[in-house]
Amino acid sequence: MKNIIVHTTNNNAYTIITNTNKTTTKVLGMLKHLQRLLLRFSTYDNPYSYNIEVATQQLLEYADEFGIPIDTTQLQDQQYLNELHKKYELGFNGQAEWLLYHEAIHMFEAIKNHLTDVDVRLTYGILSGPLDVKYDWDELATCQPNIEFGDCYVAFSELGKTPYHYWREGEPDNLERLCQLAKPMLRLNFQLRICVNPQPLPADIAEFEAWFSQYRGAWCRHWGIPAWTVEQMFGGIKIGTMPDVDKFIAGLKDNHEPLRLELVDA
Repeated sequence: MKNIIVHTTNNNAYTIITNTNKTTTKVLGMLKHLQRLLLRFSTYDNPYSYNIEVATQQLLEYADEFGIPIDTTQLQDQQYLNELHKKYELGFNGQAEWLLYHEAIHMFEAIKNHLTDVDVRLTYGILSGPLDVKYDWDELATCQPNIEFGDCYVAFSELGKTPYHYWREGEPDNLERLCQLAKPMLRLNFQLRICVNPQPLPADIAEFEAWFSQYRGAWCRHWGIPAWTVEQMFGGIKIGTMPDVDKFIAGLKDNHEPLRLELVDA
């Protein structure tokens, strides 16, 4: 088994001590190839950059790439954000600029819904796509909601929403649209997360569960899975731990970003 070294832009290095499980083995197999590349680290991947000014600048910049007009007075309106998201659904063609546009919308949703205590993401963006593999159900059954400070894990990273976020963000109350926009964890792509903000389940989970109960069976059949739980929507599969996460966070706050990853012998 290998461990993972996170190299940062100020020449520091932080070790992720890996677990032994099926998902970790798949992740390390991907990283064997990807470690030759630099990480794609954006404002969306850094929880300490989540603010209105950053999100607005990013949205305006990348919407302009596609000739999409933005009314900045409506960016706190979820229905307006949903309309901007539909433009992404219709236009996305694999270009990295579309993903940055998409990320800006989700930053606004996180800020508006007070969900900005996100974790650090380490990803190669679209460059890792050819290495994506499907999750096995026995892997998904190991999702745990109690991700702890310093844990390295994989979680929901589809180009879509979880059923909870679909409901929370006021999308149409019908099964067809739910199946279009909301997904389970289908593909394991290379997006590692470092837990810097452990989170309890949202307070409105019971209300969501009551709503989702009318659709859960049909939605699971649509995606070909036997079940899908709140723990799987909000949790993740732990693949390791970063012992020096406090120092890693201090570096992020000083704008020392993750630059590249390296596999080393455990």
